Amino acid sequence: MGRFLAACVALPVLAACGGADGSTARTEPGADGGAGKATPAAEGAEPTRSTVKREMRRAIDAGGFERPRFVDIPESDITSGCVMVAQVRTSEDPEEKAVRTVVADLKKSGWSQETGWFEDYGSLWSLKRGEWMLDVMTGSVTEALAADAPPDAPAEETQAFTGMIVTAIDHECARAAVASAKASPSPSPN
Repeated sequence: MGRFLAACVALPVLAACGGADGSTARTEPGADGGAGKATPAAEGAEPTRSTVKREMRRAIDAGGFERPRFVDIPESDITSGCVMVAQVRTSEDPEEKAVRTVVADLKKSGWSQETGWFEDYGSLWSLKRGEWMLDVMTGSVTEALAADAPPDAPAEETQAFTGMIVTAIDHECARAAVASAKASPSPSPN
Protein backbone atom coordinates (compact mmCIF):
# COMPACT_ATOMS: atom_id res chain seq x y z
CA MET A 1 0.00 0.00 0.00
CA GLY A 2 2.86 2.36 0.75
CA ARG A 3 4.01 2.59 -2.88
CA PHE A 4 0.39 2.90 -4.04
CA LEU A 5 -0.33 5.84 -1.71
CA ALA A 6 3.08 7.36 -2.48
CA ALA A 7 2.23 7.31 -6.18
CA CYS A 8 -1.14 8.86 -5.45
CA VAL A 9 0.43 11.66 -3.42
CA ALA A 10 2.41 12.51 -6.57
CA LEU A 11 -0.65 12.04 -8.83
CA PRO A 12 -1.23 15.76 -9.50
CA VAL A 13 1.92 15.88 -11.59
CA LEU A 14 0.29 13.40 -13.95
CA ALA A 15 -3.26 14.67 -13.80
CA ALA A 16 -5.88 17.34 -14.62
CA CYS A 17 -8.08 21.04 -13.90
CA GLY A 18 -10.98 23.15 -12.45
CA GLY A 19 -14.03 23.88 -14.55
CA ALA A 20 -15.19 27.25 -15.81
CA ASP A 21 -17.61 28.98 -13.45
CA GLY A 22 -20.54 28.88 -15.86
CA SER A 23 -22.30 26.03 -14.03
CA THR A 24 -25.87 26.33 -12.80
CA ALA A 25 -24.95 24.24 -9.76
CA ARG A 26 -25.61 26.01 -6.48
CA THR A 27 -25.40 24.99 -2.86
CA GLU A 28 -27.55 26.18 -0.01
CA PRO A 29 -25.74 26.99 3.23
CA GLY A 30 -26.12 24.32 5.88
CA ALA A 31 -27.56 25.05 9.29
CA ASP A 32 -24.03 25.21 10.68
CA GLY A 33 -22.91 27.72 8.04
CA GLY A 34 -21.21 24.94 6.05
CA ALA A 35 -21.58 24.21 2.37
CA GLY A 36 -25.01 22.60 2.69
CA LYS A 37 -26.60 20.32 0.10
CA ALA A 38 -26.84 20.74 -3.63
CA THR A 39 -30.06 22.31 -4.87
CA PRO A 40 -32.11 20.63 -7.60
CA ALA A 41 -30.48 23.00 -10.15
CA ALA A 42 -27.19 21.25 -9.38
CA GLU A 43 -28.44 17.80 -10.32
CA GLY A 44 -26.80 16.71 -13.55
CA ALA A 45 -24.90 20.00 -13.92
CA GLU A 46 -21.14 19.99 -14.48
CA PRO A 47 -19.67 21.03 -11.11
CA THR A 48 -17.33 23.99 -10.85
CA ARG A 49 -13.93 23.83 -9.18
CA SER A 50 -15.29 25.69 -6.14
CA THR A 51 -18.26 23.30 -5.90
CA VAL A 52 -15.97 20.25 -5.99
CA LYS A 53 -13.70 21.74 -3.31
CA ARG A 54 -16.71 22.52 -1.11
CA GLU A 55 -18.05 18.97 -1.56
CA MET A 56 -14.62 17.52 -0.71
CA ARG A 57 -14.50 19.57 2.51
CA ARG A 58 -18.09 18.71 3.47
CA ALA A 59 -17.57 14.96 2.88
CA ILE A 60 -14.32 14.91 4.87
CA ASP A 61 -16.11 16.73 7.69
CA ALA A 62 -19.03 14.24 7.53
CA GLY A 63 -16.52 11.44 8.10
CA GLY A 64 -15.42 13.08 11.34
CA PHE A 65 -11.96 14.05 10.10
CA GLU A 66 -10.03 17.22 10.84
CA ARG A 67 -10.24 20.03 8.26
CA PRO A 68 -8.18 19.00 5.21
CA ARG A 69 -5.07 20.77 3.98
CA PHE A 70 -5.21 21.46 0.26
CA VAL A 71 -1.81 20.83 -1.35
CA ASP A 72 -0.39 23.50 -3.66
CA ILE A 73 0.28 22.03 -7.07
CA PRO A 74 3.40 23.61 -8.65
CA GLU A 75 2.52 26.04 -11.44
CA SER A 76 5.19 24.31 -13.53
CA ASP A 77 2.71 21.41 -13.79
CA ILE A 78 0.62 22.32 -16.85
CA THR A 79 -2.43 20.73 -15.25
CA SER A 80 -2.05 22.51 -11.90
CA GLY A 81 -5.33 24.38 -12.36
CA CYS A 82 -7.10 21.10 -13.09
CA VAL A 83 -6.29 19.21 -9.90
CA MET A 84 -7.12 19.56 -6.23
CA VAL A 85 -5.53 17.42 -3.53
CA ALA A 86 -6.76 17.44 0.06
CA GLN A 87 -4.73 15.70 2.76
CA VAL A 88 -5.90 14.71 6.22
CA ARG A 89 -3.18 13.35 8.51
CA THR A 90 -4.25 10.85 11.15
CA SER A 91 -2.35 9.04 13.90
CA GLU A 92 -3.53 5.65 12.55
CA ASP A 93 -5.04 4.41 9.29
CA PRO A 94 -8.57 5.87 9.02
CA GLU A 95 -11.38 3.54 10.08
CA GLU A 96 -13.50 1.94 7.40
CA LYS A 97 -16.77 3.40 8.76
CA ALA A 98 -15.41 6.97 8.59
CA VAL A 99 -14.15 6.49 5.02
CA ARG A 100 -17.45 4.96 3.92
CA THR A 101 -19.21 8.02 5.40
CA VAL A 102 -17.01 10.30 3.26
CA VAL A 103 -17.90 8.29 0.13
CA ALA A 104 -21.63 8.23 1.05
CA ASP A 105 -21.65 12.01 1.46
CA LEU A 106 -20.04 12.47 -1.96
CA LYS A 107 -22.67 10.17 -3.49
CA LYS A 108 -25.42 12.34 -1.93
CA SER A 109 -23.83 15.29 -3.78
CA GLY A 110 -24.24 13.54 -7.13
CA TRP A 111 -20.96 11.61 -7.42
CA SER A 112 -21.32 8.07 -8.79
CA GLN A 113 -19.04 5.36 -7.48
CA GLU A 114 -16.82 3.76 -10.12
CA THR A 115 -14.77 1.48 -7.87
CA GLY A 116 -14.11 0.97 -4.20
CA TRP A 117 -12.31 -1.37 -1.87
CA PHE A 118 -11.11 -1.44 1.70
CA GLU A 119 -8.25 -3.70 2.80
CA ASP A 120 -6.13 -3.99 5.95
CA TYR A 121 -3.49 -1.73 4.40
CA GLY A 122 -5.78 1.04 3.14
CA SER A 123 -8.53 1.85 0.71
CA LEU A 124 -9.29 3.40 -2.65
CA TRP A 125 -12.65 4.71 -3.81
CA SER A 126 -13.07 6.30 -7.24
CA LEU A 127 -16.08 8.45 -8.03
CA LYS A 128 -17.15 10.35 -11.14
CA ARG A 129 -19.30 13.40 -11.79
CA GLY A 130 -19.34 14.87 -15.28
CA GLU A 131 -15.73 15.35 -16.39
CA TRP A 132 -14.46 15.16 -12.81
CA MET A 133 -12.88 12.07 -11.24
CA LEU A 134 -12.42 11.99 -7.50
CA ASP A 135 -10.32 9.44 -5.59
CA VAL A 136 -10.53 8.86 -1.84
CA MET A 137 -7.40 7.01 -0.68
CA THR A 138 -6.23 5.94 2.76
CA GLY A 139 -3.08 4.31 4.06
CA SER A 140 0.49 5.10 4.99
CA VAL A 141 3.67 6.15 3.24
CA THR A 142 6.76 5.11 5.20
CA GLU A 143 9.79 7.35 5.65
CA ALA A 144 11.76 5.04 3.33
CA LEU A 145 9.19 5.42 0.52
CA ALA A 146 8.95 9.17 1.08
CA ALA A 147 12.74 9.37 0.76
CA ASP A 148 12.37 8.02 -2.80
CA ALA A 149 10.49 11.17 -3.84
CA PRO A 150 12.05 13.14 -6.72
CA PRO A 151 14.51 15.89 -5.68
CA ASP A 152 12.12 18.67 -6.76
CA ALA A 153 9.10 17.18 -4.92
CA PRO A 154 7.17 19.46 -2.54
CA ALA A 155 8.11 19.05 1.12
CA GLU A 156 4.88 17.18 1.96
CA GLU A 157 5.86 14.43 -0.49
CA THR A 158 9.20 13.84 1.23
CA GLN A 159 7.71 13.03 4.64
CA ALA A 160 6.05 9.93 6.03
CA PHE A 161 2.25 10.14 5.89
CA THR A 162 -0.69 8.30 7.42
CA GLY A 163 -4.24 9.35 6.72
CA MET A 164 -6.55 10.15 3.85
CA ILE A 165 -5.93 11.87 0.52
CA VAL A 166 -8.79 13.07 -1.67
CA THR A 167 -7.80 13.96 -5.23
CA ALA A 168 -10.15 15.61 -7.74
CA ILE A 169 -9.25 15.91 -11.42
CA ASP A 170 -11.19 17.76 -14.12
CA HIS A 171 -10.34 15.70 -17.20
CA GLU A 172 -11.76 18.22 -19.69
CA CYS A 173 -9.49 20.91 -18.25
CA ALA A 174 -6.49 18.55 -18.29
CA ARG A 175 -7.03 17.63 -21.93
CA ALA A 176 -7.22 21.34 -22.83
CA ALA A 177 -4.09 22.14 -20.81
CA VAL A 178 -2.09 19.35 -22.45
CA ALA A 179 -3.34 20.29 -25.94
CA SER A 180 -2.42 23.92 -25.33
CA ALA A 181 1.06 22.95 -24.14
CA LYS A 182 1.57 20.78 -27.21
CA ALA A 183 0.40 23.61 -29.51
CA SER A 184 2.76 26.16 -27.90
CA PRO A 185 6.38 25.39 -28.74
CA SER A 186 8.73 25.63 -25.80
CA PRO A 187 11.37 28.34 -26.02
CA SER A 188 14.67 26.80 -26.98
CA PRO A 189 17.64 27.45 -24.70
CA ASN A 190 20.22 29.78 -26.22
